[in-house]
Amino acid sequence: MEKQWESNKKVSLLVMVMFLRVVNLLAQAPDTLWTKIYGGTDLDVGRSVQQTSDGGYIIAGYTFSFGEGTSDVWLIKTDVNGDTLWTKTYGGEFEDYSYSVQETTDDGFIIVGQTLSLSGIGIYIMKTDADGYTLCGYWWILVSVYRNSLWWILVSVHRNSLYIRRLEREFFS
Repeated sequence: MEKQWESNKKVSLLVMVMFLRVVNLLAQAPDTLWTKIYGGTDLDVGRSVQQTSDGGYIIAGYTFSFGEGTSDVWLIKTDVNGDTLWTKTYGGEFEDYSYSVQETTDDGFIIVGQTLSLSGIGIYIMKTDADGYTLCGYWWILVSVYRNSLWWILVSVHRNSLYIRRLEREFFS
């Protein structure tokens, strides 16, 4: 019995050492390839970042620095090094927010967000081309939702179908 306990102790020690080596390797911070700051003098928020098929990035969020309304949807396209290729703002007179973006098979983008530029709070879905020009947009008015109480995220784009999920703001509290 004593011999089996010694054997189990050695195996346990070996497993523990291997576990600590793996944890130590995983704990090392990855190398920073580049750091960029985007925005103006007011509040500007990026909510969704996706790598695009050309190796660059698409960033969706909202801006109080640029655009025509109180806040507008903000889309930034960068190259592989994070250098800005173009920026676009979309929105109406009041607050418009973007919470999710995904590239489509035609190299355009689908943006999902929330708007107060309608006669109430609403959700919007917008399709752009590869250069950020609006191809179409759909807006729905939601009457029973308290302002900023939910976020809409685009889960996936698959075979011309959109899968959208609503997250309650309290989910993040």
